[in-house]
Amino acid sequence: MIEDVLSKIARQIMALNEETLTALLPRYKERMLDFAPTSAWEEAVVIYFLINGLRIKNSQFNDKIKDYMAGGEHGERGGPHVRPRLRLVKYVQEVAEDLSRDAGPDPGLPKA
Repeated sequence: MIEDVLSKIARQIMALNEETLTALLPRYKERMLDFAPTSAWEEAVVIYFLINGLRIKNSQFNDKIKDYMAGGEHGERGGPHVRPRLRLVKYVQEVAEDLSRDAGPDPGLPKA
């Protein structure tokens, strides 16, 4: 039950615009630093850290995506959704020779 509530809150926070939330950050930081034993102060602290949590999540996500994409250029990408890198097993000439042995000469293939 409590996990469902937390998941719902997370989805709602992630649906908000980060720029708009970041603009609110100084307001909640000021409220947080101005301690008062009230529920408004407690709420301000939670809001401040929710906004910061979203900013950190987005920063880490962007860094991971950047690393993931950079690794792809060097064949280091991984994961179940990535197609395997293919490599050339036989050169074209070897394939042409195999075909000519099996089916006779093919006038459409270039000679080496």
